[in-house]
Amino acid sequence: MGNSKVSITITREFGSMGRAIGKRVAEKLGFKYYDRDIIENASPLAGENLEILGKYDGHDYSPFAKMAHPLGYGSRSLQMKLFDAERSIIMEYAYYDNCVIIGRCSDYILRDKENNLSIFIYAPYEKRLENCKKELRLSDKDAIRYIAGVDKGREDFYKMITKSRFDDIENRHLMIDSSVLGIEGTADLIVSMVKKRFNTEEMTAETAPSDK
Repeated sequence: MGNSKVSITITREFGSMGRAIGKRVAEKLGFKYYDRDIIENASPLAGENLEILGKYDGHDYSPFAKMAHPLGYGSRSLQMKLFDAERSIIMEYAYYDNCVIIGRCSDYILRDKENNLSIFIYAPYEKRLENCKKELRLSDKDAIRYIAGVDKGREDFYKMITKSRFDDIENRHLMIDSSVLGIEGTADLIVSMVKKRFNTEEMTAETAPSDK
């Protein structure tokens, strides 16, 4: 999958603030940023209404609950139809733009792309619990419930698609404990690695990395 555009894929534990970190990385580098909007773009491509395809109607509409069911509540065939559409969208994004892509097995989808940097962000359970309460404004009870539910949902989703564990080192170039440096420090670390990895000091969404 030869292409000069740089993509950064971020897989993260719930409460590790991986999404916020990815957004800061994109801002600092001038990259495009993509997260759950992938589903909204993928749905028309799959030829289905999102609520029908994802089977969210009649279920908990909390964004955290949806994280525990990345492909909705539908049948396996509907889930795979949605994933195939998402995969096409992710590959298109990564081909045409320097970008940061959050979740959706993007590390696996882009594993053969030459200019892709795959990152896994995690944190100790107590720190994730703290982040859920402070940053995501969840109660103690909801924080505990969502950490358990989203962790399981992401593990099941990742294993179904990749046949590997969610926290497996395969397809990952960097695994970071976000509690060490926090959101800003972790973002700075990733930005530094991107610049060193692709031999460039100035990158924007419109420019390609050096071919060196």
